[in-house]
Amino acid sequence: MSKDDIDFEEEIIAYLNKNGKMRRERLIDVLIEKHTKPNEKGQGIIDLGYSKPTLNRRLKELIDSGKIISIGYEELIQYGFKVTDQRAKYLFTSEGLKLKQHIDEMLNLLMNGDEIDKQMALKELNRYETMYSFDESQLDLLVQNLTTGNPDLTNRFLITLKTYIIDKGKEPDDKDALLKSLKTVLDKYADPKGKSGHVRNVAMCLLCHYKDEAIIDQIEKDATSSIDLQKAEEDYDPSSIADIVVNNPSRLFNLERELMKEGKNDAAQFVSNIRYKCMDHLGMIDHSKQEEAERSFDEAVKKALEEGNNQ
Repeated sequence: MSKDDIDFEEEIIAYLNKNGKMRRERLIDVLIEKHTKPNEKGQGIIDLGYSKPTLNRRLKELIDSGKIISIGYEELIQYGFKVTDQRAKYLFTSEGLKLKQHIDEMLNLLMNGDEIDKQMALKELNRYETMYSFDESQLDLLVQNLTTGNPDLTNRFLITLKTYIIDKGKEPDDKDALLKSLKTVLDKYADPKGKSGHVRNVAMCLLCHYKDEAIIDQIEKDATSSIDLQKAEEDYDPSSIADIVVNNPSRLFNLERELMKEGKNDAAQFVSNIRYKCMDHLGMIDHSKQEEAERSFDEAVKKALEEGNNQ
């Protein structure tokens, strides 16, 4: 076997072990993209040995030799993968399948084990973090455990989900269950400080990713609770929530108005600040008229208060 063949074999096995099962066509596309470099004219040049016909041949040789395996619907179900296309075939490795079963056992301990089981399982998952990629069904198991009473586990699961969903573009199969669990987590970890604050922040980040209007619910809850509003305001990143906020103008305006009438000026300002930052982020604020508008508003509020005191 030539050095190029050995390097190719090692590349494929390492990639499948790291990224999990993959359709043959998709794997070929990934390899071509990875091995295409621009020349001096900016034209894409594919590395020698990575054309589509050559990749098909080389993958077939690896399958025929048993160094990678092609698994169909029945085997996929047997190994706990969620698939709907009964004709689908995926490429994987024997080592990868064994590791998947091991990771499934660790996730089961996280769901059903005692505290020692959970800590040992979490340690084991950390050990394999850089060499294994969760599949969608395993991400669903993390979602099922988001509402656990253990803040350390909740925090870990949220960070893992954020990494996969936002950074890697791989999502759990049950998106509705994910959104429901994220809202439950927000209810449970409402304080924007300490460990609770970190859990809350990541949960909000994921809800923003899905443009979920639970963010508006959370603004209302924060404005009417006894939390540190200044600290809470830091959780609302305009680059993440701007679209959600500007698409709910009446709801937030009415909230701000009611808070002002109740004399809750700090809470009203909290809502106003979030709305302003979001509109500014989207280029909806004319800064040349900002000072004039603020003076007019302050004068109107002052006049209303004076009239109220005179009655």
